[in-house]
Amino acid sequence: MRLGFLPLLFLFLLNSICALSQWSNPIVSLDPNEVRLTSTWIAPSDEVQTRMRSANHWVEFSTDNPRWQVQFDEFTGTVHRAYGPAIAQDTPQAWLVDQLNTAGWEVEHTEWSEITMGKHVMHRAQQSHEGIAVLGTELTVKAGSNGIVMWGAQCFPEFSYTDFPLEMDVSAMSSAATEGLTLLSMSSEVLTACWVPTVNKTSERNRIEFAPAMEVRVKGTDEVGVPVDYRTLVNANSGEVLLRQNQVRHIGKPHGDKIKPRPMGPPAMLQLFNCQVTGTVHLTQPFEAPVEVGLDHVESSINGTAYYTSGGGVLAFDEDAPAELTLSLDGLWSTIQSGTTTPSFDVTLQGDSLISFDEAASVRELSAYHNVNRIHDHMQNWLPDFTGLNISMPTAVDVAGTCNAFYTPGSPSINFYSEGDGCNAFSLVSDVVFHEYGHGINDLFYQSIGGAFSNGAMNEGYADLWAVSLSENPVLGAGCYSDDPSFFIRRYDENPKVYPQDLVGEVHADGEIICGAWYDTHLLMGSDWNATMSLFVSVFPGLQAQTQNGNEGEAFVEVLLDVLQADDDDDDLSNGTPNGASILQGFATHGITLFSSVEIAHVPEEFTTEDAAILLEAEAAILFPFGQYFSNCEVFYRTTPTAPWEGLIMTPESGDMFSAMLPAQPAGTVVEYFFGINDTFGATSAISPYSANNAANPNLPYNLIVGLEPIYTDDQDDYSEFGFWEMGLPSDNATTGEWESTIPVGSFGTAGDPSSICAADEDHTPGDGLFAFVTGVSPGADAGIGANDVDGGSTTLQSESIDISDLTSPVMSYWRWYVNAPASGANPGADWWQVHVSADGGDSWVRVEETLTQDIRWRRNAFSIAEYVPLTDAFKIRFVASDSIRVGQELEGGSLIEAAVDDLVIHDLVTSNVEGSLTSTGVMAWPVPATTRLYSAGWAPFTRVQLLDASGRLWAEKKSDAQGEVQFNIERCPAGQVIMTGTHRQSEHIVKKALIRRD
Repeated sequence: MRLGFLPLLFLFLLNSICALSQWSNPIVSLDPNEVRLTSTWIAPSDEVQTRMRSANHWVEFSTDNPRWQVQFDEFTGTVHRAYGPAIAQDTPQAWLVDQLNTAGWEVEHTEWSEITMGKHVMHRAQQSHEGIAVLGTELTVKAGSNGIVMWGAQCFPEFSYTDFPLEMDVSAMSSAATEGLTLLSMSSEVLTACWVPTVNKTSERNRIEFAPAMEVRVKGTDEVGVPVDYRTLVNANSGEVLLRQNQVRHIGKPHGDKIKPRPMGPPAMLQLFNCQVTGTVHLTQPFEAPVEVGLDHVESSINGTAYYTSGGGVLAFDEDAPAELTLSLDGLWSTIQSGTTTPSFDVTLQGDSLISFDEAASVRELSAYHNVNRIHDHMQNWLPDFTGLNISMPTAVDVAGTCNAFYTPGSPSINFYSEGDGCNAFSLVSDVVFHEYGHGINDLFYQSIGGAFSNGAMNEGYADLWAVSLSENPVLGAGCYSDDPSFFIRRYDENPKVYPQDLVGEVHADGEIICGAWYDTHLLMGSDWNATMSLFVSVFPGLQAQTQNGNEGEAFVEVLLDVLQADDDDDDLSNGTPNGASILQGFATHGITLFSSVEIAHVPEEFTTEDAAILLEAEAAILFPFGQYFSNCEVFYRTTPTAPWEGLIMTPESGDMFSAMLPAQPAGTVVEYFFGINDTFGATSAISPYSANNAANPNLPYNLIVGLEPIYTDDQDDYSEFGFWEMGLPSDNATTGEWESTIPVGSFGTAGDPSSICAADEDHTPGDGLFAFVTGVSPGADAGIGANDVDGGSTTLQSESIDISDLTSPVMSYWRWYVNAPASGANPGADWWQVHVSADGGDSWVRVEETLTQDIRWRRNAFSIAEYVPLTDAFKIRFVASDSIRVGQELEGGSLIEAAVDDLVIHDLVTSNVEGSLTSTGVMAWPVPATTRLYSAGWAPFTRVQLLDASGRLWAEKKSDAQGEVQFNIERCPAGQVIMTGTHRQSEHIVKKALIRRD
């Protein structure tokens, strides 16, 4: 069982954080024309992740590379992110391809790209087919100086597709992309092809298919002049619009597309006399007093030659400089535009001069110009090698409209509305200018590395972070509203937004989650912006922003992992990082955590002796980052099904071991127990077995039977003391998958991959067992899941009446296998597994088990019969597996249901025991030592003989024949001493010891 710190932290956040909306701005609304792809991000679950980690390829990888941890993509079934101590490797790309081939994921891919991320290099490609990229896929491997520290393979190993059309009507593509849109000056351009994963709802198997699509860009303005630039994906076969997303950030009216490459600084000049160009600006917002500042990078034209101010607005001239010059707010990094005009004026110099721009430009124009320079210089300080913004950004002020600002891509510009409707001109608010320019940083930087900043929440959150890191103020947009200086747009110092409960599908609101995680990490790291921004720019190229809208959970988790690896100082994330605790806490405050792949290992015993303390041991390696939250390991137990669970803190032992001693119990008791991990916030998670503490739909806990011996047994192989079984009742309505007694065949999502198992592939009986009760045997192990599963209703397995009236403290146990939510099954987790008992031959029934929680393995349940029904001569038990129908749901509500039952035993007290030796009882065992088979004779006829190891663990059980002989297959039994114990209904109890050795 795996320790799940994601739910651990999630519970903490639900209990301790009041996640109120931070939005004070009511103007933002969702675009009614937007079309989103169906989200493919599935929050990881203990059950699925545990099963995926049992796949052969991961078992082999983790054996060769201990301390590596993994999170699987539950949509594609492949590795989302694996990380751990550096693996020395000079060819990361070839190494990853080898890993994919080993896992059976031999996929075509696009050309590799290399992206520098601080001290790491990320190698990245996409899955492709016929040279066309598959949307949402990624092959990635990150390497540092010591080797590979992370890899992932979000890809589709089984590629089910429709042939891409060889000839497509470009006009038809454009028509499909624009159908239903009412834009002014609308234009469209058909661009590149891609495959888009879709869900086929007509097939229970291979449900993921791939639509051929073309990207079409649709541009125009809406009825009020709002600019629109829709990235549109159109199904090349059907014309269906699969995706439509506006690339304009904030909605407004564009003005101008002027981009002017400029030199990095002023030319060298002889300093004979100087002048300084100044302007009056608002450094923060209009409710604060304006100040006079030197205007840097202002263009000055002297005899047709352009020079630029620097060093606080200073221009230096040589002796040949003329006295006449023209100054313009057409600077190195910003060109102010008011309508079609850029502010400028002529001046005659008389020597050293102080020149004010206030007469030629408004405070709105000057404030916007000055603050664009500030954010550009801030960006250039942290991204010194990025030259994509060494342009004069068109900066439009007093744009027609109110209460907004926007950035346009393509021919980039930033635009600020004029005053009105209760709003100040947004050009007067510095952090709004910073935010809009931040969109330009996001957009053009990602273009420079061959990517696209397509996720809206990431774009808004990171634009906010660029602003906040410069203003060093967590309140963004104060001063936007003319009647209230305290009113703001967003703030990050209170009421944190938390994933996933605060994810609402609106990009600005959702962006607060990731920006808030960065801001709280900044505070926890000592409020040092140098330290925070050093980490931020190291992970900025991480390409999480290419995640499709709707998959924010995937992007947020990837950011956290990248931040921890950027902070790591020895290429071994498992031993922690210098600021790891602060980073984890900062992101966890916003619900962003790494899913734990820590495993609790526990080998349960089935029986224990009466009146002796019960030792329980578990093993768990708590690696970073999860150790930051670890408090203790606890075992929860109870001795009756109606009692509350009692907790007992386990004692840490050597290594990763934990132990606890439960109090002694009387014979006839069933001790149920499960394990959990307590975090430093007081929450308990990582339940093992998973969901054992789920009050509504519990999984089976572990259980121990105290001081009893088998009385009646049914293993479906050699004998049954339960009598006749009804397999299917007249009241059942299942159309397939009815109960039968047979040899299980098994079914697998991928033939030969044990991690994809659905139906049981063998019975449970130790030793030579073959037969079990199963719901419809599969026609073959390669037939796939869903072949002869339970369909269309319920099927019942029911015993005949059993006389238990003379028993003292009977306990019944059985082993069961139940599946209702395999990885690729439709309508998962929606149907019941039920077990009932009756004391009156079936006239009335009492529930023993009823759950929607599957466990795809053999699990034992044990219960004291008297806790549920009186001890009569008409005791019955029944098992019901159901596939209920819900009209209108996927596959009309049909689920994939498999169940199996084996090794049913009724245990009770044995009133008299006679223990003897070989000579006193006449029982013999040979050969000693044994290797493959162990024979025994001298038992009373039809004695139940159990084979146990020295610790008391049951390895096999058989009944002696009429001559008192029995034999066991011991090939699976470990070397060492074993014990044979015989029990007969006449209370004869004999013990015989034998020795097993291996060559």
